Amino acid sequence: MTHPEYTIKEVGDFLKVPKDRLDACLEEFTTFLQVSRSFMEMANAMAGLLGADKSQNVLESFVWIDDGERNATIHMRPIVVTVEVPDAKKLLVDSLESIIAAMVNDPDYAWGWHCNIAMAAHDSGAGPHDACNRGAALFLNLLSDGRVDTTTHPAYAQTQDSKSQDGQEAKSSGS
Repeated sequence: MTHPEYTIKEVGDFLKVPKDRLDACLEEFTTFLQVSRSFMEMANAMAGLLGADKSQNVLESFVWIDDGERNATIHMRPIVVTVEVPDAKKLLVDSLESIIAAMVNDPDYAWGWHCNIAMAAHDSGAGPHDACNRGAALFLNLLSDGRVDTTTHPAYAQTQDSKSQDGQEAKSSGS
């Protein structure tokens, strides 16, 4: 299957890219520029060391292939390099999956996340301790598709005992 290719030599060439694909193109173009800059700096440094002409290291164009592969090939006389464009969404999902897996494997680690979420909610005035702890448990359960249940942690029961909260409910609820 042949994928559409767009050669970008001038700013106006971006207008050839379909509107619904422009974000993907620009994301790969950004990576292309970052890597190209690094390669040009390296090539110019090498040229300086070798006494070669730095003007030979020229970026000629950016060719974007709308293939969903998330890579870019850099043509810089005399160098050609292909680089992978990181998928920010995939990195985020993978990172969350790693954290969730760690919480599943270590209930105390999950409890640490639970406590930080509950206290952040409480400190922001979201409600009394018991409600904020229920919210933290629900958030982690929903985030993990049911794989993390901090309500089963031995310390959770204490968070639901309004007498052990040292009057915090009255302070946070304004009574």
